[in-house]
Parts: sequence; structure tokens; C-alpha cells
Amino acid sequence: MRISVTPDGIVLVDGEARAVALALPSGVRAMHWDGEVGFAETASGLSPRDLDDLKPWLDAWTAAANPASLRMIAPLEFLLRFTAAERTAIRAAAAASPELADWIDQARFAREIELDAAMTIAGLDALIAAGLLTAERRAAVLA
Repeated sequence: MRISVTPDGIVLVDGEARAVALALPSGVRAMHWDGEVGFAETASGLSPRDLDDLKPWLDAWTAAANPASLRMIAPLEFLLRFTAAERTAIRAAAAASPELADWIDQARFAREIELDAAMTIAGLDALIAAGLLTAERRAAVLA
């Protein structure tokens, strides 16, 4: 499988192009996987990449084939899936954690929240790791 990610939001997998709403990391012009090795194009040259590094774009490319299958909700609807006590505890914890504060800001200011997106899952897992959410509540938030 060959993968290319372009700066204009196009992902090509084995020559089939699909637009995705996922930006490249800062400083990266493009990323590629040739079936065996991967690399990112940067201003300073090429840097090696694993296939796992391209997984978010591959997942977005797959989802773009059937956008009706995406589970999208409004940010407010997403945040209201947490209890008032959970939201209060998360805000307090975010004051001491720049990473958590960043995730919350991304959720608040997003146009939509994709419930099955890697970033959504990772954020909820971070809340569990911080003791702010249980696995059962995570499942309820994602339901």
C-alpha cells in the first residue's frame, strides 16, 4: 500500500485521492509511505516516519469513502454528555494540565466532534488516566 498526504488536505492511497479534514503537523510539507518505508518532507529535508505515523490520515481517508457512517455531533452536545460534576472536575484539572486544556479547547471550538476519531478517543482515555472519568462513563459519552 502506498500513501501520500498533501498539504491541501488530500490523501492518496494506492492512487485513489480523497479530501480529509486533517492538517499535517507543523513544519511538514507532505508525508509518504511507499509500502516499506515512510518519510515526511520538511524544510530541512526528509525525516523517517513509521506507518503508524500516517494512521490518522489513513483512517480519515477510509472514513471519507462513506461520510454517512461518521458519528458527528455538535461540540455543546458532546460536552453535555459529561455530568456537571465531570465538567467541573475536568475544567479544574485542565488548569494544571496544558495538554488537557488543549484537548478541551479543541472540543469547544470544533465545528463538529467525530465520536470515533482517534483524537476524541485519546482525550477520553486521558480523562480516564487522570481519574476524571470511568471506562463506563467513557462508553456512555461515546454512545
